[in-house]
Amino acid sequence: MTVSHGGLDAAVRQTAASFARPNGSPSALQLVTSFGAFLAGCAAMYLVLPLSSLDERRGRLVRFRDAV
Repeated sequence: MTVSHGGLDAAVRQTAASFARPNGSPSALQLVTSFGAFLAGCAAMYLVLPLSSLDERRGRLVRFRDAV
């Protein structure tokens, strides 16, 4: 059962139709800003991994002043 509200339904559909179409530029920008920052963070963590205070030989954490 459909309830009609006069011309309101048609006006809402016409207004919403402009938002229903995909837009490539903003979509690509959103992907770059979200996944780009995530991948940059992963790369930074990978690059500083050798500077970690995790003692690989014993498998335990060491204090910073002991590691230096």
